[in-house]
Amino acid sequence: MERYFLSELQEGHTLEVFRDGEAIFSSSGHWLHPLFELEDFIKENNLNPQELSLHDSIQGRAAAALTVRLGIKKVNCTTISSLALSYYRKVGIEPFYEKSVPKILCKTEDFISESMSEDEIYELLRIRAQR
Repeated sequence: MERYFLSELQEGHTLEVFRDGEAIFSSSGHWLHPLFELEDFIKENNLNPQELSLHDSIQGRAAAALTVRLGIKKVNCTTISSLALSYYRKVGIEPFYEKSVPKILCKTEDFISESMSEDEIYELLRIRAQR
């Protein structure tokens, strides 16, 4: 398993994104808001998500679904839920992670079912994020 980042997240950051080893985006937001901010950043800067590497402090199934929708395939998580790990593997992504937990304590995890499409998950998360 290739590790995409050599350092820890910068103090206070919950999400960092790199291109060619250079940090190009960071957020100190919580829940899924940093991923929605990243979505805007990618669009505003016309970036190719396939060139990006993401380092997130914690990812559950909802964060995994958003990351996949963004098109990012290089993922590093400090903590990842088994639901997120399963979601990534289903689409052929093998994230690097430091610690795996069965589930993160977030109600959003319970709202997403295996039968939901990527679009349905995205719309649900946008509504919950009030976007």
